[in-house]
Amino acid sequence: MSQPAKLAFQGHDNSCETCDALPPEWRALVHEFGASVVRELLMSGVTSPDRARHLIGAILIGATEPGNKIRSFDLPRWAHQAEIVLSRVGCSVPIRSLQAQMRMANCVIAPLSPSGPMIMASMKAIEGMPLMTKPRKHTLRLTAALTSVTAEISA
Repeated sequence: MSQPAKLAFQGHDNSCETCDALPPEWRALVHEFGASVVRELLMSGVTSPDRARHLIGAILIGATEPGNKIRSFDLPRWAHQAEIVLSRVGCSVPIRSLQAQMRMANCVIAPLSPSGPMIMASMKAIEGMPLMTKPRKHTLRLTAALTSVTAEISA
């Protein structure tokens, strides 16, 4: 790391010019993890971009390990896991807000394995219905199951 690039990060300047003054490996870290994270690593004496990437990864994983994060018990486990994954990729939007926006776009975030409420909604969707085609039955059941997902986390 060149001394001028290190000096450029001593203030709280996160400008493009400051980032452009960095070597390519450090610039890539700034784009991936943010200037403030890279600045703190540089100011703490980290001199290798590989070492910086390793430290950032360890910190991110550690911060979201199940034992280190207070779980929202009002969320189903799958929604809590989705929130952890989203935070790891830089999404700071809570799962409830994201799900509400997705629902307005006729989309949903759902677990791969159906939850209890999904199964119950699926079975209830065709309860007492007359004979129907398989595609119609599956459409009704799947729609009911996926709709129940939004109800699970919006409570």
